[in-house]
Amino acid sequence: MDPTALAFALIAALGGAALTAVAASIGAIWQSKREHKKWLRERRFDAYKEFVPAMRGLDLHFAAITSVKHDLDALNDARPAVPDASYTGRVDRLRLRLDAATTDEKPFTARALDSMAAVTILGPTSVTNHVESYFVAIRVQDNDAITAAEDKLLAAMRKAVRVTRWSRG
Repeated sequence: MDPTALAFALIAALGGAALTAVAASIGAIWQSKREHKKWLRERRFDAYKEFVPAMRGLDLHFAAITSVKHDLDALNDARPAVPDASYTGRVDRLRLRLDAATTDEKPFTARALDSMAAVTILGPTSVTNHVESYFVAIRVQDNDAITAAEDKLLAAMRKAVRVTRWSRG
């Protein structure tokens, strides 16, 4: 066999092997990126699935505290010149409810903060940007702000986990 033809055959074989190795490497990189994106989407979904109920539970808890404070303020505003036993009993019962509610706050806050940490770590920024405004709105019990912040947050979460079709109600 001619040495030139042998050299060309050898170069072609090595070139083909090199091309195959490069193509396999590129395919492995693409597959790895796809798997990571899928893993991240699943972890985000799990974090969001924990976060939303935790925050809604915190909202209900703060709403209960706000309601008791409102009732206590209304009772204090209507305080008689000389408080009787009935008035004092109502005030005492409301104060006990308020003390119990504020004592029970720790588990609600802990659950919300734990789930918030996962959301913050997993992101993306478009979601984490809305987390604080949602938390603040819940903390101050501004219902319009809660609704607006939750709507923006949920829209960002849906986009992050690629939920393309969704409608309220």
